[in-house]
Amino acid sequence: MATDNPYLHTNRWQRLDHALGLRAWGLVLYGTLPASLFGLGVLRITLLDSPELGSFVPFFLVGIAPVTVLFLLVHERLKAWYLLRDGLYVRTMFLTLMILLFSTIVSLAAGHITGKYMTLPWSEWLALAPEIRWRPLLESALLGIAALVGSSTLFLTAIKEESGLPGLPSTEFVQCIKSLRNALIVIKSEPIWQTPQYEVSPSLSVQTQSAKETCLQLACKSSFAPQHSQLCKELANDLGALESAIRKVARTSPKWSDYFAHEMPPGLNPNDQALRTSVYKLAKVKLNA
Repeated sequence: MATDNPYLHTNRWQRLDHALGLRAWGLVLYGTLPASLFGLGVLRITLLDSPELGSFVPFFLVGIAPVTVLFLLVHERLKAWYLLRDGLYVRTMFLTLMILLFSTIVSLAAGHITGKYMTLPWSEWLALAPEIRWRPLLESALLGIAALVGSSTLFLTAIKEESGLPGLPSTEFVQCIKSLRNALIVIKSEPIWQTPQYEVSPSLSVQTQSAKETCLQLACKSSFAPQHSQLCKELANDLGALESAIRKVARTSPKWSDYFAHEMPPGLNPNDQALRTSVYKLAKVKLNA
């Protein structure tokens, strides 16, 4: 996953989380469970009894609609569960494909258990006609898609933002992420990031303090993934640097451009250079609005 976000450059697990949706893998479990109903015989679907592989095309065309809905639902939940926008569509696509893949595997296993399909040595399987060789896989893929449509109550509960089901981000976590995101959006909307300014708006100080406190709250929660705690600690540190910059500007009235210019201004002492580097990292954060 290519990104210019400085907070993802310093933590390999954070990059993997944003690319593969590691904290949302519970969705794969809840998305696959409906397919297991076919193995229990609760749901049954009868496909056209045709040996031609082309007979599956209409079914897959119809299946585009539920797969698209699945993608959009997963997309919305990942927006709520992740602070950063980086890799949003990559992890949404990956999790959607994983749900479909595991649903197919479960349907295929159910067919084998019930005696509908049988295992063959690799050489014998390759010797089969294409219609016979690929039919079990295509049927299982269709059954996996149909399971999402025919038995999706649990999955719809799982993808609700406030569900709080085991294996998924808790309600408290989601609320903290939402609060932090709103505060950072206000901070990034301040004109200091575009034009020099000497007057510090009250909202900037308030939102900076609020965002810092939320970051520290998230970082101290042992139930959260270590890689996410590290991200929150880095954000809290840089928000603390922004607070220091605000106090320095209010006390000595230096130029705002010393801290918010795209290029490092000349003549800054080492402490101001470090402060400016931390502050400007916040300008590169891309949020899930």
